Amino acid sequence: MKRKGFIIFCLLSLTSISVSVSAAPAKVLETITFTIQSTPVSDFQSELTIYPASREKILAGSVVKSADAMPVSDTYATLKQAGSADNGTTYIVDKDYNLYDPAGQKILTLTEKKKEKLRRHIEALRSRHYGELLPWKVARQVIPRKDKVEVIDLETGLRFHVQRRAGQDHADVQPLTKEDTRIMKEIYKGSWSWKRRAILVRAGNRYYAASMNGMPHGGDGIPGNEFDGHSCIHFAGSTTHGSHSEDTGHQLMTYRAAGLLRDYINQASPAQLVDAFVLAMNQNDPQVLDLITYPHNAHFVQDLHTQMQDIDAVTKVTKTKNRQEMPAPDPGLLMVQIKEELAVTREGSSRARKGMFSFTISRDKSDMPWRITEISTGDHQKEQKP
Repeated sequence: MKRKGFIIFCLLSLTSISVSVSAAPAKVLETITFTIQSTPVSDFQSELTIYPASREKILAGSVVKSADAMPVSDTYATLKQAGSADNGTTYIVDKDYNLYDPAGQKILTLTEKKKEKLRRHIEALRSRHYGELLPWKVARQVIPRKDKVEVIDLETGLRFHVQRRAGQDHADVQPLTKEDTRIMKEIYKGSWSWKRRAILVRAGNRYYAASMNGMPHGGDGIPGNEFDGHSCIHFAGSTTHGSHSEDTGHQLMTYRAAGLLRDYINQASPAQLVDAFVLAMNQNDPQVLDLITYPHNAHFVQDLHTQMQDIDAVTKVTKTKNRQEMPAPDPGLLMVQIKEELAVTREGSSRARKGMFSFTISRDKSDMPWRITEISTGDHQKEQKP
């Protein structure tokens, strides 16, 4: 069962021999706690604590080097003395199961044998934390109309219940009760919003990866739930009612809920990266921003992070056609440019400023993922009323 602070105590060794607590020698003073959280600030976390051998044995044979930057990750490993009030040392675990020490700006590369043991523990924990990636054509059968399911917000861990009321292209849902509506609004900090959020949908004893918005709209109604209309839940491959095309923001959040955000971005087209940039800036999502930009251009990325803190909203001025129907770049191309007119509202301002933005999107080799490497603005910018 998923819940905040989910902890498993596992008596498995990181050395080649598994030992029980009662049989452990006196030198066994160290524990490792693995933590999975979808973003660095998520309250919804899953933890697995194991009792290995001493720190020296855990890190024996590792190669230590200086780290230029910390990786984007949802996985952490904390080493500490068993029973100690000290917080221990927390490492960021990257996709290749290397350990990064943020305090010392170091990277520890473990032996392949120890990496494999880490991988087994971490993957087991990830499978408990995240949801199954379920295509919409299957999800609509698993959760038919009038079915009631539980929604878990992947950021706060808050839970509420909804009923699927309608929807051919995605699920149109409503909170079941007034209390469910209150919890949903709390997730959106007291104000209804179109912003996409990664969620888990529990149907029976299965958890599915999905995305929701928090804006009541349209018709329909459950008497007494104090929710005027319905809201939307998207699954993998679901589309919007109007365009019948996938919404990149909802897909990003769905793949985040499945623990596959990096995978989605790595296969994204240049046009989808522009959509992801708009979502990142509009929703103040540093993790998505870091994944879609070129990591070695530190000044460029840091400047975007600084600007993000001063932005209240970013939207596209004109709707673009279905990203899936747009022609893919020539397979041999290593750089493309896309222009997009955006409306940007700064913090404390009631007016949006429109401007043309030119995105340079590059990759080092034809079989590598695209990344945004440069963004420039046109000369014309004008204010518009919101």
